[in-house]
Amino acid sequence: MLEGEWPLIGRDDELARFRQLLAAPATRGVVVGGDSGVGKTRLAAECLRLCEAEGLRTVRISGTRSGSGVPLGAVAFLLPETPEALDYGPGELARYLREAADAVVRGTDGRRLVLLVDDAHLLDGASAVLVNQLCVTGGAFVLATVTAGAEVPDAVRSLWKD
Repeated sequence: MLEGEWPLIGRDDELARFRQLLAAPATRGVVVGGDSGVGKTRLAAECLRLCEAEGLRTVRISGTRSGSGVPLGAVAFLLPETPEALDYGPGELARYLREAADAVVRGTDGRRLVLLVDDAHLLDGASAVLVNQLCVTGGAFVLATVTAGAEVPDAVRSLWKD
C-alpha cells in the first residue's frame, strides 16, 4: 500500500472523490495504486475523460518495461526539439528538463494541465524527474497509476512521500 501526502482513490465513488481532489488547490496529484489487473488504468482513463469534459488540457504518458531504459522515452513527444539533450552533462540536463517543463506548460494555452502517468513505476529516471518537476512546480496535476509492490523511481515516490 502506498502511503504519504497523496490520497489514494479506493472503490467508494472514485470519480466523485477524484473531482474533489482535483478541485482542492493544495492537491497536486493522485495516485491510483493496486494489484495488477484491478482496473487502475481504466479508472485513471475515466478521470482523464472527466477532466477533458471540464475543458482541462490533458496529456497521457505511459511507463513501459522496454522504454524504462530510454532516457526521456516516455515523454519524448512532449519535449522541445533539441537533439543534443541527451548529450548534456548533469547540470545541463537539469536545465533542459526545466526548459522542457516550461514548454509543456506553455503548450496548455492557459488551461490547467492534467498529466496521466500510467504505470509510473516503469518510467525511466529522466521522465520521472520531468513528471516530478511538473507536479511540484504546479505546472501539472499528476494522476499516476502504480502497481502495488512495484519498485518505483524515487522521483515518482517523492511526489507522495515528500
